[in-house]
Amino acid sequence: MMRKCLLLSEVSGLPACVSGIIYVSDVELGWEPPVKSWLAKLEPAYAAGLSPCFDKYVGPLLDYIRISARPVMYNEQACSVNTLLTLLNGALKRWVAGGILGLPWWCLMSC
Repeated sequence: MMRKCLLLSEVSGLPACVSGIIYVSDVELGWEPPVKSWLAKLEPAYAAGLSPCFDKYVGPLLDYIRISARPVMYNEQACSVNTLLTLLNGALKRWVAGGILGLPWWCLMSC
């Protein structure tokens, strides 16, 4: 092979494969797998407290944004959920670093 050879191939059943990155639209994947993966990395107590909140609120909120809201710019659902996970990750680190061992009561009460 030449040194400057680019190879593009399509993986069977998936939309596109470019440079080893497989693109799957959020319609095919959904927002649940990234959340489940993120929860699996947390301490069990945090995961148990946050899992019902995701189940109860995230799906309806994403539906509301898709149907009723008028966002200035379109954003994939997976990107919105990833932003939520990043914010929660930062908040959890702050709560643990501050000596607070459990989730704040307002978070648990809202579920």
